[in-house]
Amino acid sequence: MFDVKDNATGELLAEKKFVNKMSGFPTNAKDLDLMIDQLIYIANDEQLSKVESARTSEEKQKKFIEFWKSKDPSPNTSKNELMIDYYKRIQMANERYSHYIDGWKTDMGMVFIIFGEPNTIERYPFQENTKPYEVWYYYSANKEFIFIDETGFGDYRLTTPIWDVDRHRIRN
Repeated sequence: MFDVKDNATGELLAEKKFVNKMSGFPTNAKDLDLMIDQLIYIANDEQLSKVESARTSEEKQKKFIEFWKSKDPSPNTSKNELMIDYYKRIQMANERYSHYIDGWKTDMGMVFIIFGEPNTIERYPFQENTKPYEVWYYYSANKEFIFIDETGFGDYRLTTPIWDVDRHRIRN
């Protein structure tokens, strides 16, 4: 905290609070434990356990930074573009898909975080004899994802499980 006072009266004129951000972290980084939880879509079980097993906050931060350094597409620069993009997608997922849970935890948020913006989205909110649904197409990945709103409250769920590149089930 930094205070600016009037020299004559001692009256407080201004107050500035300094925030020490972790070097190289995305601008929306606020909670390290939450950021570690959000690694679920990019880290394998072993990598995630390694970061989560840290006993102190300093050790946790160190392991977190080591994880991202191992993923850095351009390690000779000060920024980690993959990390910045990943957490930007999480922020966008929260803005777009949040309802009674955070958007990054929803099926639509998960697919968006992993694959990015779909090439095409077909929306079917009012079809006869069907529940509202959406189909997301990712042409370069040769994938399509179908989400159905079973409840009518905008809680779109994947109709089939999503698999990562190692063919391990992430979530259904």
